[in-house]
Amino acid sequence: MADDFCLDEDAGVAYITTHRENTIDRVRLAPGGSGTRQIVAGDPFDDQLAGPSSAAWGRRPGDYGRIAYVTSDGGLVAPPPDGVVRHPKLLRAELPPPAEIADFACCRG
Repeated sequence: MADDFCLDEDAGVAYITTHRENTIDRVRLAPGGSGTRQIVAGDPFDDQLAGPSSAAWGRRPGDYGRIAYVTSDGGLVAPPPDGVVRHPKLLRAELPPPAEIADFACCRG
């Protein structure tokens, strides 16, 4: 279930926080596109990313499309697979360019 998103108009994608699924997904914005989601963070489960909610691009030069700040409720609304609720956090997520999805490491609390 999507909660919030950041649009990267330059790359033609949206990064979506899924909250209950504990992931950040990427979806192409192309008209008539398949709408296929690609998980870029949280699979396998990452305890730093429990309950991702709001997202916004960083404001420094070069951050747009690359650095997002994501709030997390720690899994309070939907506990993660291990059932442990974490502390809420503000995370700095370094999002990968489309060609680097396989080698992605997400977040720092």
